[in-house]
Amino acid sequence: MHFGEKLSILLKQKRMTQKSLADELKVNVQAINRYIKSSRQPRLDFIKKVAKCLGVPVSYFVNDYAEVAVDKEENKVTDYTRLRVIGHVPANMDIDDIGDYMDEIYIHKRFLKNQKMVHALRANNSDMASIIEEEDYIVVCVMPEYKNNDIVVIRNRKTGELCIRIYVKADNSVAFVAKNPYLGAIIVSYKELIADIAEYYIVGKVTYQVRLHD
Repeated sequence: MHFGEKLSILLKQKRMTQKSLADELKVNVQAINRYIKSSRQPRLDFIKKVAKCLGVPVSYFVNDYAEVAVDKEENKVTDYTRLRVIGHVPANMDIDDIGDYMDEIYIHKRFLKNQKMVHALRANNSDMASIIEEEDYIVVCVMPEYKNNDIVVIRNRKTGELCIRIYVKADNSVAFVAKNPYLGAIIVSYKELIADIAEYYIVGKVTYQVRLHD
């Protein structure tokens, strides 16, 4: 579903006209009409203004909803799940206990099928660039097992530090490898990892990401 379709649904939900939105944004109503009728995506700065005006997170418009179903009677998107994005995880706090969030994203249910959703987080460094850039939003899910080359979020048991790394198992150890060539691998014992006593533990696998910046 492209920007125009999602915008049209929101306007109907909020009982707003194209003219009233155009007046709020101080643009010509024909511009709004063109976006609704066209499959083209507007510039990010314009999306931010529309999102703020309509009271939804920017990610609602940025996410790819090509396969999302729409309830024709109520004009509502039905096949997505709303997740709250955590921007900061205090060192002395369990992620499950964090109530504050910085944004919301909408994820198609197909990305969460047969998976236990853990959290949506904001990447806080560029250790995994260009796969995951700083400030990208990521969805992290617990998996029954992890395979080589899975991208996972790990956490230091003592400091609470979160890192995004590539999972690589070899013999009796597991290496968590960054894309940044200047960062050495974090290596832990596989037995200790399984027993949940290693220095680092796996928060979950990155199953989806949203990039909000150009």
